[in-house]
Amino acid sequence: MITQTLTHSEVDSPIGTIHLFANEEGLCALYMNTHRDELPHSVPGTNKVLDQTIIELKEYFDGNRREFSVPLL
Repeated sequence: MITQTLTHSEVDSPIGTIHLFANEEGLCALYMNTHRDELPHSVPGTNKVLDQTIIELKEYFDGNRREFSVPLL
């Protein structure tokens, strides 16, 4: 059960907007734009997990990453 406030950030990608949700411990959810009605309650912003996720996703879409190291919840 996630008890910390979720922070929400978005990243544009070649496959559309990706909505990211994380607390300070790890990434909790990743949604595509087609799932907007299912997005969890959160506050907009960023944290270290979201920053790391955005960097790793950009590296992946640039062809420079094959595995992710972002902590997951």
